Amino acid sequence: MKRLIFIFLLFISFAQNGVNNAFSANEDFLSKDQELRAIKLFKATKCMTCSGESLYESQSAFAVEMRSFIRRQIVSGMTDEQILDILKQRYGSAILGDTPYNAETYFLWITPIFLAVIISVFMALKLGRLKKSAQ
Repeated sequence: MKRLIFIFLLFISFAQNGVNNAFSANEDFLSKDQELRAIKLFKATKCMTCSGESLYESQSAFAVEMRSFIRRQIVSGMTDEQILDILKQRYGSAILGDTPYNAETYFLWITPIFLAVIISVFMALKLGRLKKSAQ
C-alpha cells in the first residue's frame, strides 16, 4: 500500500511539473535581446488580476496571456513605448508598474508630503508643550 501511494505521489509531481513548464513554451521564438526586452516590459507592467504582482511574477491566466501578447508585439517589430501605449489604452495607466506623474495622479504624489508636514508640525507643537510643562 505504501508503495502504491509513493508511485501515485511521484506521478502527481511529474504531472504538476509538466503544467508549470507549459507556460514557458512560447518563449522559444524570441532572440535573447527580444526576450530581455520582453522581461523588462513584464517587470514594468502589473497583472490586473493579482494585487501588486508584475506580469513577470504572476502565473494567472491574464498574466500568461499578456506575456504572450507582449512577445507577439515584439516579434512584429513594435517598440517598447508602442506596446506600453497599447496596454495603457486597453487597461488604463493602472497597468503600469510605476505611477505616472500627471494631472490625474498629483494627489497621490502630494499626499505623503502633505501628511509629513502636518505630522512634523503636530509633533513640534506637542514637544514644545511638553518642554514647557516639564519646566
